[in-house]
Amino acid sequence: MDIGATPDENNANDYLFASWQLSALDNRLKVNAAINRTNIKMVQHSATPKITKDSKNSPMIGAMYDVTKEISVFAVHSTSLFPTTDKNDFDKQMPAVTGDSYEGGLKVELMGGKISGTISYYEITQKGGSQRDPSATNRNQTIWDSLTPTERGVRFPNNSTRESLNDRGGSPGDLVAGGTAESKGFEADLIFQPTPEWQVMVSYAHNDQEVTKAVNAATIGQSTSGHIKDQFALLTKYTFTQGPVDGLSIGMGMQAAGKALQDYSAPGATARYNPSTFYAEVFAGYKFKAFGYDHKIQLNLKNLTTQDNYVGWYAKSGSGYAVDRYKVPSKMIWNLSYDLQF
Repeated sequence: MDIGATPDENNANDYLFASWQLSALDNRLKVNAAINRTNIKMVQHSATPKITKDSKNSPMIGAMYDVTKEISVFAVHSTSLFPTTDKNDFDKQMPAVTGDSYEGGLKVELMGGKISGTISYYEITQKGGSQRDPSATNRNQTIWDSLTPTERGVRFPNNSTRESLNDRGGSPGDLVAGGTAESKGFEADLIFQPTPEWQVMVSYAHNDQEVTKAVNAATIGQSTSGHIKDQFALLTKYTFTQGPVDGLSIGMGMQAAGKALQDYSAPGATARYNPSTFYAEVFAGYKFKAFGYDHKIQLNLKNLTTQDNYVGWYAKSGSGYAVDRYKVPSKMIWNLSYDLQF
């Protein structure tokens, strides 16, 4: 795969995959082993091209054992290599992300399939990638260092100190190699089907993450940008199968997520977050047969909560630093679709 990500860059990644499966003990034990070969090549075109190459064999092995007809246990270990296009303010390519994960859990199917679900615990270690270091020197600060006081006033008229100079993306400091981050958490998914017509799906995820090794020791103990500790989702649907409304289905869904980490740019490397979010939607569909074909019409009403979007930062009255997000109102969205099956 050869992708021109930007006019002056080409990324070429290829993957080779092989797997092997085994079942034993009257099919109660199932084992799956696989290996993925990843080759990464990134070329930044300039007078002197910058070429970054990386490759890795990533094994995976998993097993599931049926304790009873209704309860199974499983365990999975896998490794990975993911490319990143992140570059610092000096166009230095950040390293690829390598992962090492362990997961184990329980699968159930109870009451003749009316209740089914999975609960699992995992530990993931990631190395490489990028992490923002507010204390790292960026390009503007390097330029500042090379100028006289008079030249600084001309080049940076709105900045009185070196520390106030942001990178070209408007963020303090610069990107540095991501070091090592560890994630631990659990996930639970449950499907409840009290009748053949009614389904309820619930999921919950909890995650704790922290940097354990880094170039800048001050970032140890921090989480990476975008980290959300808790997330919850619910979806329910009822389908009418008889009477005048045969073929009609109605349902609703909702999704809630805790605050999302953005950076540690506040004084004292204090974290800044996007506030928590909550989305809800309802939908209705109707399946029918006409002229020998199956038809479906569905209406979705999304974002019933008109959840705000968050951009930029501002400082509240009396505050010396911008730690609050600007809120951009959003609107409810409706979508009407029609499907015809031949």
